[in-house]
Amino acid sequence: MIAISRLSNLPSWFTIDGYYSFSACVGILDLFTFLTGSFPVRLTLLAGSLLFACPMVVATQLRPASSGLGTHQQLGLPPCSTRVLFGVRCPACGMTTSWAHLVRGDFVASMKTNPGGTMLGLIDISLIFGLAFLAGLPQWPARKWLVALAWALAMAIAVALADWAWRAWLGN
Repeated sequence: MIAISRLSNLPSWFTIDGYYSFSACVGILDLFTFLTGSFPVRLTLLAGSLLFACPMVVATQLRPASSGLGTHQQLGLPPCSTRVLFGVRCPACGMTTSWAHLVRGDFVASMKTNPGGTMLGLIDISLIFGLAFLAGLPQWPARKWLVALAWALAMAIAVALADWAWRAWLGN
């Protein structure tokens, strides 16, 4: 048992003889709820916010390719291996271009380039502000928000794959 000073926001099942303890039945979210008030966790949340901001900052410096593909080559990266080897787009083709359009506010061009990329970009933007906001909250939000984030990520990946399959079927 680890004795910790009393905190009023912990559930009653944490208490044993007036102290709080961790046991095997404590879920990771409950542990994070307990730790959210600490400075290192708040600092980590802010660092995460800055980490998610990096790709957006990079996207502001890129000029979207007129073809919808190849914007990543401005970063010194090679062309898409799938496109070079097999002549078809991969599910990620156009994501960098999509983000370059998105940071310029051209939502329609972003969606036309890669809808999954647009969705991932919007999730990234929400994480930038969401993690910074969480750093200021007194406790971790309800589990339903984490489940919603997981579903949003799954939907973005599904849309990227569906878009890829559709374009492959059309021969684009």
